[in-house]
Amino acid sequence: MKHLKPFNENTNNFEEELKDFCENNLAYLIDEGLDISVWAPTKFFKGFKISLDFNSRNDNPRLWNDIKDHMIPFLTRLSNQYEIKQYPRQDKKDIMIGLTRDLEAAKNHWPHRKTELYYQVNKLINDDTKSGVFYAKLSSNPDVVDDSDDVLYSYITEFEFIIGGYKEKKSVVTKIKSFFK
Repeated sequence: MKHLKPFNENTNNFEEELKDFCENNLAYLIDEGLDISVWAPTKFFKGFKISLDFNSRNDNPRLWNDIKDHMIPFLTRLSNQYEIKQYPRQDKKDIMIGLTRDLEAAKNHWPHRKTELYYQVNKLINDDTKSGVFYAKLSSNPDVVDDSDDVLYSYITEFEFIIGGYKEKKSVVTKIKSFFK
């Protein structure tokens, strides 16, 4: 837990606050080698991009069952506080997971042996790992879908999200009305 920030530390920068949020909520995984990066919007994506890299500081790739007890609460808090934007062309999927079934490729950072899996955040929060869509990475056709795989038996190398900003706070009256619907 050496990566927790002091409670009274004040930040005015959204990018910094977002990184602090991730570090505070994933401190245990950071201690085990997770690296967190946050990028400001660019011409390629309209929102802050978060990258959680499991292989940057060690050669210890993780399976979903190894990290889900930390990732599910993190994703829940992230989706409650921030607007997670959908990836373009990914059929309403919010999260990209880089993974491989090849342990050597995961340990040695070989991108040509990795694929990308896209999920809706609420599916991962509910531990529904069968709902993702795979896209082959660095192949002749990058949009080839491979439904025969799933995240349970693959080594996760990274997670990526695009954050649009803070979620709009609902008034108490709106919350009460939605409760009775």
